[in-house]
Amino acid sequence: MFWLMGSLSRNDWYSVWLLLPAVVLVLILALALRRQLDALLLGDDSARTLGVNTVAIRLILLLATALLERERAREPAREAAQREVLRLEGLGEQVQELTRAEVELQGRQSTQRVTDAALAAALVSVETLATRRQVLAQQIETLQPLAAAADALGLRVHQAEQREQAVQALAARIRNRDALRADEARRQALFDAALAARNVAKAGFDALDAAWRRAQAAILAQHLHDGGPCPVCGSAEHPEPARFEGELPTEAALSGATEAVRAAEQAQEIARVALDGAARLAAASQGEVEALQGAVDTAAAPEGGAQADTVAALRKQLQAAVAAGVTLGKARAQAIEHEAVVAAAAIGLEQARAAAAEAASAVQVARHLADERRAAVPEALRAPAALEAALKGARSQREQLDRALRQAQEAHGAAARDEAAQRARQEALVQAAAAAVVRVEEAGAAFTAALHGAGFDHDAVYRDAVLDPEATDALAATLSAFDEALAAARERQLRAAAAVEGAARPDLVALDARAAADRAQLDAVLGQLGERKVELEKLAQSIALLAAIARETGAIETEYAVAGHLAAIANGENGRNLTFQRYVLAALLDDVLRAASLRLKAMSRGRYLLQRRDEVADARRAAGLDLEVMDDYTGRARPVSTLSGGEGFMASLALALGLSDVVQAYAGGVQLDTLFIDEGFGSLDPESLDMAMKALIDLQQRGRMVGVISHVEEMKQQIDVAIEVVQGVRGSRVRIVC
Repeated sequence: MFWLMGSLSRNDWYSVWLLLPAVVLVLILALALRRQLDALLLGDDSARTLGVNTVAIRLILLLATALLERERAREPAREAAQREVLRLEGLGEQVQELTRAEVELQGRQSTQRVTDAALAAALVSVETLATRRQVLAQQIETLQPLAAAADALGLRVHQAEQREQAVQALAARIRNRDALRADEARRQALFDAALAARNVAKAGFDALDAAWRRAQAAILAQHLHDGGPCPVCGSAEHPEPARFEGELPTEAALSGATEAVRAAEQAQEIARVALDGAARLAAASQGEVEALQGAVDTAAAPEGGAQADTVAALRKQLQAAVAAGVTLGKARAQAIEHEAVVAAAAIGLEQARAAAAEAASAVQVARHLADERRAAVPEALRAPAALEAALKGARSQREQLDRALRQAQEAHGAAARDEAAQRARQEALVQAAAAAVVRVEEAGAAFTAALHGAGFDHDAVYRDAVLDPEATDALAATLSAFDEALAAARERQLRAAAAVEGAARPDLVALDARAAADRAQLDAVLGQLGERKVELEKLAQSIALLAAIARETGAIETEYAVAGHLAAIANGENGRNLTFQRYVLAALLDDVLRAASLRLKAMSRGRYLLQRRDEVADARRAAGLDLEVMDDYTGRARPVSTLSGGEGFMASLALALGLSDVVQAYAGGVQLDTLFIDEGFGSLDPESLDMAMKALIDLQQRGRMVGVISHVEEMKQQIDVAIEVVQGVRGSRVRIVC
C-alpha cells in the first residue's frame, strides 16, 4: 500500500481525495468484518492480523480499481497525445523542408546580390570602355593628319637636307677655292720672288762674268805687241788694247756666281711647279664651285643660317609626325585590342544580365517554395528548436499518460492478486479455525487424558511444567510463518496452473535460438539501414555537387559557346581554311602585292600582275596567302609556280621592292636606304635584264643604295662602282673598280 502511495502523482492524490467516501465505507465494512472474525476466533492475534491485512488489501484493490478506471477514462487524452506526437513528428519533415527552403532562399538571395553587383560592375566597365573608345577614336582622328604628313615631311626634310648639304658643300668648296686661290697667290709671290732672285743672281753672274772676261782680255792685252797676232782674233793690229781697272775676278768668285744662278733657277723652277699645282687646284676647285652652283640656288648659299633654321623646323615637324605615327599605330593597336575588350565586356554584360535574371527568377521560385512550406507549418513551430521542444513535451505527456496507465494496471493486477491470495488465506484460516475448534475440544479431552496419563493431577501442575512464553511465541511464530509461506506457495501454484491451463509446453531452446537469430537479423538489418542512410547522404551530397557542377558547367558552356566559336574561326575552322593570323597577313600582303605589281608590270612590259588567291586550292592545308599572277597576254590568272626562272626572279625582285615600300609606309617615315640582291640575273634574257637594271637604277636615283651580287658580265658593264673578288694562287683578293 505504501508503495502504491509513493508512486501516486499530485493528480492521483486528488483522485484519491475524491474516492475518500468510498474508502470510509470500505473501512466500516472492514471493521465489521474484523469484529465477526474476532468473535469467531475468540480474539486470536493471528485472526486479527489476518483481518487487518484483508481490509488493507481490499482497500488497496478498491483504490487501484478506482485509479485504473480513472486512467481508462483518460484514454481520449492519451489518444490526443498520440495524435499530437504523430502530428508533430509529421511536421518534422515539413520543418526540415522549410529550413532547406529558407537556406536555399538565402543562398539564392546571396547569389542575386553577387549577380546584381557583377551586373553593376559590368555596366560600369562597359561605360568606362565606351568612354575609352571615344577617347581613342578622338586621338586617332587627331593623329591621322599629323601621321599622314610624315611621308611628305620626310621628303621635304630629305630635300632640305640635300639642299643644306649642297649649300654646305658649296660653302666648303668656296672656302677651299678661296684658300687655294690664296695659296696660288702666295705661290705666285714666291715664284715672283724666286724669279727676281734668279734675275739678280743672273745679273750678278753676268756682271762678274763680263768683268772676268774684261780682266782676261786685259791680261791678254798686256801680252800684245804691235805687229804680233792677237791670240783671240789673230789681228796684227791693236788699235785699242783692253784695259782693266780694279780687282781682278777670281775663278772661285765666278764659280760662286754660277752656283748662285743655278740655285736661283732651281728655286724658280720649284716655285713654278708649286704655282702650277696651286693654279690647277684652284681651277679644279673653281670648277667644283661652278658645278655645285648649277645644282643649288646660289642665292641661298651665303645665307646658310636661315636654311639651317628651315631644316631644323622641318626636322622637328618630321619628328612630331613620326611620333604621331608611332602614337597612331599604338592607338590603333590599342583600339583593336580595346574593341576586343569591349566585345568581351558586352558579352560579359549580357552574361551578367542573364545571370542576374536567372538569379532573380531563382529567388522568386525559392521564395514561393518557402512561402508554401511556411503555410504548411504553424508559425510557432517553424523553428526546429521550437518543434523539437513541442515534440519533446508531447512525447513526455504521452509517456506520462502511458506510464500512469501502466502503473494503474500493474497496481490493480498486484492488488487483485494480493486480494485473491488474502481471500484464500482467509478461507483457509476459517476452515482451520473450525477444525481448530474441533481439535481444541478433542485436544482438551486428550489433554486431560494425557495430563492425567502424564501424572499431572490438574492444569496448574502442567502449567508449571510448560515452557516460558518467549519460547512458545517463537515456536508459534515459526509455525505461523511456515503456514503463510505454504499458503502463498499454494496460491502461486494455483495461479500458475490457471495461467498455463490448455497451453502447450514451449520449446525454450528453439525459442532462444530463434530469438538469437531474430536479434542477429535485426542487427544486420539495422547495420544495412545505417549503411543505406550513409549511402543516401553521400548520394544526396553527390546530387548537390552534380547540380552545382551543372550550374557551373552551364555558365562555362554558355561562355564557351561564343569564345569557342570565335576561337574555331580564328584557328581556320571555316570554309576558307583561313586563320586569323593569315587574315591579318593577307591584308598586309594585299598592300605588298599592289606595290609589287606596279614594279612587276614595268619590268614585264605590262604583262604580269601579282594577286592573292582567295579560293581554297587544297583543303588539307591553310589558305589565304597563296599567290598567282594575272597574265595580260592570256587574260587568265595562273599559279606563280608556272613562271619561268627569269619571270620568277622578276616577281621575287618586285615582291622585295614592294615589301620595302610597304614597310616604309607602315613604319611612319623610316626609310630602307639599302637593298642587296643575290644572284638570279643570269636567268634573265637581255630584254628582261635591261628592264630589271632600269628598275634598280631608278631606285638608285631615288636615293637608295643597291648592292647586286652577280656573275653576269653585262651587269658589270652597267655598274659604276664595283667590288671584285679576284682569285689568285695566294687566295682571293678584293679590288674596287670605280
